[in-house]
Amino acid sequence: AGDVTSITVSAWLNPYQLAWDVIASKVPAGNSGGKGWEFRYASDGSIRFRLGGQNGSNTEVDTPVGQFTSGSWHHFVASYSKDSKIGKIYLNGSMLRAENMGTRTPAAGNVKVRIGTGINRNTTNRFRGLMDDFRIYDRALTDAEVSTVYGDGNGDFTLVRTGNQLSFKK
Repeated sequence: AGDVTSITVSAWLNPYQLAWDVIASKVPAGNSGGKGWEFRYASDGSIRFRLGGQNGSNTEVDTPVGQFTSGSWHHFVASYSKDSKIGKIYLNGSMLRAENMGTRTPAAGNVKVRIGTGINRNTTNRFRGLMDDFRIYDRALTDAEVSTVYGDGNGDFTLVRTGNQLSFKK
């Protein structure tokens, strides 16, 4: 995942616990000058998407508390559009929050994408649970596209049966 100016991060998650856990991140170490991104949730059931570094300047979309519970599958999505400067968080196909994130950028340079953990995070902030169908798009998906990816709780893959063969189609 190279540097992008707009982004969508999408994953199906079944968290084992509600904690301050990172879903995925791409953030340079130290004061990054407002570069990079991090997608996480907190022990209060809120979901957060941040543009900017671990230290220094950053901006965040933060949902109200109590959005989801542990022990069941949910579809989590975060997006940012450079053109509109709007960051959005979705849960199970529905937008929960949209905020102006200003001129921050998800671009982070030559830094690893970390799935289930963040940079400079201790082991207590690692994602604990099941994760499926993790995706990063190089653009902000529309509300309709996020709804399609959610697929009424079934995702956007279709089962196709031909005789005794079963296959998946996207």
